[in-house]
Amino acid sequence: MQPLLNPTASLTMENLEITGGDEAADSGGGIYIYNASGVVTLTAVLQNLKVTNNSARSAGGISSSLSNPSSRMTIENSTISDNTADYGGGLSVNEGGAGTIISSSTISGNTATYQGGGLYQIASRFRLSNSTVSGNSAPTGGGIYYRAVATSYISSSTITKNSGYGIYAVTGIADFIYVHDSIIAGNIGNNDCYALYSILVSHGYNLVGNVDGDNFGGGPTTGDQFGSRASGTIVHPFLSTLGYYGGRIETHRLKLGSPAIDAGDPAGCTDADGVLLTPVVWRSG
Repeated sequence: MQPLLNPTASLTMENLEITGGDEAADSGGGIYIYNASGVVTLTAVLQNLKVTNNSARSAGGISSSLSNPSSRMTIENSTISDNTADYGGGLSVNEGGAGTIISSSTISGNTATYQGGGLYQIASRFRLSNSTVSGNSAPTGGGIYYRAVATSYISSSTITKNSGYGIYAVTGIADFIYVHDSIIAGNIGNNDCYALYSILVSHGYNLVGNVDGDNFGGGPTTGDQFGSRASGTIVHPFLSTLGYYGGRIETHRLKLGSPAIDAGDPAGCTDADGVLLTPVVWRSG
C-alpha cells in the first residue's frame, strides 16, 4: 500500500452544550483536540457551542494542540464561560499549526490559577475578531496570556473587566500583535495590556484605557484613543454589563456618553479573514 502523500482529517462540532467535564490531571475539561502527527493536516471547526463549568489541570474548557503547520482550529458563534484550570481557564492553544481563529464568540468568567484566565496561547498564530473577552481572572493574563506567540491579530473585539491584565504578552522580539478597531479598557485596576519583548501594533480606531507598559510600537495612529494612568488620562469605555442585547451571545453594549460611540473604523468591521462584513438588509412585503 502506498502511503498518503497529504493525509487530511476534519472535525466539526456544532449546536452543543458541553458542561461538567473534569480532567484534574490532564488537559481539556470540556474538549480536547490533539493532532499528534506532524503528517496529518487537521481542520477543526467548533460552531454554536456553549462550553461552560468544566475544569482541568490545563485548559478548563477547550484544549487544542496542533503540530502540523497546516492544521487550524476555528471557533465561531460560541460561548466559553465559567471554566477553571491552572493554565488557560477558558481555553489553551499551543504547538504551532496554521493558527486559531475565534470569531463572533464570548470568553467570560473563566479562571486560571496561574496564567491565562480566558485564553492561554503559546507558539501559535491567533486571530480574534468580533468577539468579547470579559470577566476572566488570573494572576497574569486574566483575559489573554500570550507566550512565544507568532504574529497575531485582534480586530473589532472587546477585552474588558478581566483581572490580571486584559492582555499579557511575553514573546520574542520579532513577534507582533496587531490590534484594529477594538476596545481594550476597563480591566481591573486599569491594567489593560502588558507586553514584554513583543510589540503591540495599532492598525487604528482602538480605544485603550491605559497604555502604560503596553509597548505599542509606533504609538497611536488614525482614530486611536489611548489613555495613560501615569499622566492621569485613563480612557473609560462606559460599557454596560455583559448581557444579551439582540444577539445570540452575550456582549457589552456601549452606554450613553461612551467615547467608543461612532469612533470605530468608518470602513466597517471585518471577519476573521479580514474581509469586510456587508450589512444584511431585511425587507418584507
